[in-house]
Amino acid sequence: MVESVKIEMSEEDVQAKTDSEKLSALVKIAFANHEQLAKQGRILFGNGRPKDGLCFKVESQGTRLNWLICILSALGLAGIGGVISYVVK
Repeated sequence: MVESVKIEMSEEDVQAKTDSEKLSALVKIAFANHEQLAKQGRILFGNGRPKDGLCFKVESQGTRLNWLICILSALGLAGIGGVISYVVK
C-alpha cells in the first residue's frame, strides 16, 4: 500500500530538499498515480470483465434509450395517424 504523499509543495520546499529526497518524492507520487489509474481502470472497464465496467453500462443504457425513443415515436406517429383518419372521416 502506498503511503500518503504531500503533493502540494512550494518551490522553496523543493529547493530545500536534497536530490535523494526529491527523487524519493517523485517515486512516491508516481506509484500513487499508478494506483489511482489502476482503480479508475477497474471502475471504467470492469477489471477484465467489460460488462461490469461503467463504460459498458452507460453504452447499454444509451442503446436502450434510443430503442425506447424509436418505439415511442412509432407509436406516437401511429396514434396521430389514427386520430387524423378518424377526424377526416
